[in-house]
Amino acid sequence: MSDERDDAPPRVPPVVWIGAVGGAIGAGVAMISLPSGTGALPALFIGLASVMLLLALGALWQSVRTALGGGITFDPSADPLLPERQQLLEEKATLLRALKDIAYEREVGKISGDDFDRLNRAYRRRAKEVLRALDQDIEPYVERARRMVAKELDEEDAGPYRDARRG
Repeated sequence: MSDERDDAPPRVPPVVWIGAVGGAIGAGVAMISLPSGTGALPALFIGLASVMLLLALGALWQSVRTALGGGITFDPSADPLLPERQQLLEEKATLLRALKDIAYEREVGKISGDDFDRLNRAYRRRAKEVLRALDQDIEPYVERARRMVAKELDEEDAGPYRDARRG
């Protein structure tokens, strides 16, 4: 789980701040450098163009930085639960493939109906165990997601037309 609180406001990327400050500076420079009497419209467009240029450069910088390995990285080996979960996911895929294989083998006559029933029950029983184990791994995240959804729904219901929607 992250250390951030659920109710913390989202962090504004630095590129947005750079674009806003750069746009304000660009608009100011344009206003000062334009001859008087030409109006504010050219200055507005120069300011908008400088904002767009800075945002494009910021996005380009972020993509180059990430491509060269300077961005946020995820190290799967640092997660102690990942090997067990990966093993469960592989076992799930193997069991699903085995279920398809025995169904095919029964269709072509390689195994009898009794053998198919026995293998099918065994594979399905183990698949249920694996799926339950995988569900237990994500249970804390499910609870957090439910809290977040409930909070959003409560905020949505707090609008001025709340009573009209329910009635």
